[in-house]
Amino acid sequence: GGYFSPLNSANLLSAVQILEENKLFDLSAQYARLGVKFNPENSDAWHALYFATKTSEAEKENAKNALLRLDPLNPEWKSLK
Repeated sequence: GGYFSPLNSANLLSAVQILEENKLFDLSAQYARLGVKFNPENSDAWHALYFATKTSEAEKENAKNALLRLDPLNPEWKSLK
């Protein structure tokens, strides 16, 4: 066992936040990608991917579209660039 065993969305999101705070941006983006792959219906995972420092513009656009699909009435998602 370990921190990611069993794998779950909450631990992945926590890892993304910790890695971002410690300026480990490549790892943060890697875990954000894993988070949306693990649970593509989790808006928090897409939110983490959108705001991860080392994600591409295409990934950010994909994350924005996913957030709008999952929660179309949220005004925060509509204002994302």
